[in-house]
Amino acid sequence: MSVMWSREAFFAIGGCFLCRTVFKKMDTYHSASKFGVEYRICNKCLKKIEGEKVSVSGLHISKENISLDIDPLYQEPFVQCDRCDRWQHHTCALFNNERNVGGKAEYVCPKCYIQDIKNGILTPLDQSVIRGATDLPRTKLSDFIEGRLFSRLKKERYDRAKGMGKNPEEVPGAEDLVVRVVLSVDKRLLVQQELLNVFKEENYPKELPYRSKVILLFQKIDGVDVCLFGMYVQEYGSKCAHPNQRSIYISFLDSVKYFRPDGVIAATGESLRTFVYHEILVGYLDYCKTRGFSTCYVWSYPPSVADDDYIFNCHPEIQKSPKVGSLRDWYRKMLGKAASEKIVASVTNLYDHFFVPHGEHKVTAARLPYFDGDYWPPTAEALLKKLADGKPPPVRKARKQKPSFEADGCPDVSRNSFVDNQLMQELGKGLWKLKENFIVVHLETQHMAEDTDCDEDEVIEGSLFDGRDNFMDFCVKNQYQFDNLGRAKHSSMMILYYLHYPSAYTLKWTSQNGLNPEVVQHQVGTQG
Repeated sequence: MSVMWSREAFFAIGGCFLCRTVFKKMDTYHSASKFGVEYRICNKCLKKIEGEKVSVSGLHISKENISLDIDPLYQEPFVQCDRCDRWQHHTCALFNNERNVGGKAEYVCPKCYIQDIKNGILTPLDQSVIRGATDLPRTKLSDFIEGRLFSRLKKERYDRAKGMGKNPEEVPGAEDLVVRVVLSVDKRLLVQQELLNVFKEENYPKELPYRSKVILLFQKIDGVDVCLFGMYVQEYGSKCAHPNQRSIYISFLDSVKYFRPDGVIAATGESLRTFVYHEILVGYLDYCKTRGFSTCYVWSYPPSVADDDYIFNCHPEIQKSPKVGSLRDWYRKMLGKAASEKIVASVTNLYDHFFVPHGEHKVTAARLPYFDGDYWPPTAEALLKKLADGKPPPVRKARKQKPSFEADGCPDVSRNSFVDNQLMQELGKGLWKLKENFIVVHLETQHMAEDTDCDEDEVIEGSLFDGRDNFMDFCVKNQYQFDNLGRAKHSSMMILYYLHYPSAYTLKWTSQNGLNPEVVQHQVGTQG
């Protein structure tokens, strides 16, 4: 078997020198060389540039010297069949080059494979040999969400069929779904020193322990597991100090539009795809409620740039990024379902809950939940640094409809209290217009467990998903994309491979980051 690498492949992991957009597989781009350096520019940026020259890194390049590079045939690696000598893309062939040790692995294309079976040369491969999504470790959380989802799907199918005057078997339903928790590790979030200085007298915690989890949904499409949905969550238990005690934070949520059956409207009125994703979230909230968590926080905001991604690298073109209001409504409808099942008690927003005086509660940043990657902590850090430098931001007169932070009745006029007041005013101004996007969910606590830390699920370590940025960076470097179904199948296959064989991921990551794979292999050993 021979493997041929694209002579243009490195462009796919490069980016536009002007807007920094990362090029995807099969993308076209414009390039020019000057002083031995190659500069690449995307189509959008070049169209925006007026005049006859392009300025890049202080250099002026004539548009006449910029060429359009479009060589889609060789932008992806190929593999050659050992029977018929035909070449196929790695993606189309679902070829795992990580198993091609030394380039000596045998590869038989699908056409020859079928013919060899007919001729008695090969026997069909036992599917149990291929480790897929169902073979990933199960947890109490994944079983709870999955079992609840299957029960709801069965009822939805029955209701939909009844409304159409048919039997449930006569209407299409969602099949071959798998829910798994692929990361569950304990972490500690260090609080910024600038904030600790303000709350010296408040006994504010220096660090906040939490459990980081990643939940994925797979569906078998054409016999191949495809990852459709992913969610990063942070769980701060009963032993965590205030302000995060008994809180959960949904930090990232993403999906790709390959769910089957497509275009089916559920009995509840939304698409069946939305029904499934809603039920996963409602199931997670239900599980957290029974464990004793009291509050869930969601920052409902879509990617700021059209080419930006949250979890999955490169979405299909048919899947448009939702508008701010649409995404917020999507969460609101999900929470409405949870409220109807007595899982959610009430829903408000961060501004109304923490920036408006309520009874004896003081309006102070010390009460704001402090999450890893959330909106306000880095914003507060920048504001506090300005105040520490003696450059307090100008305090504009609040709008009439806004509550006054000075109306909290607090007589404390110390320096730290003044800084706290200034900080809340500036944060409030930033949150005011987008306050409905910072959702605060109060869970039903009538039968709340006393100790949330009795999580019976084992720790699931895995560097692949340990950090959204880490996972995205790995996918970009290795061109694991989800912009069409073929690539989504191949990328999901590789993700499952690294989940089942974590040492393979370690070796891949270390080699790509300039470390010695042989040393790492000696340290971690090999699996599979």
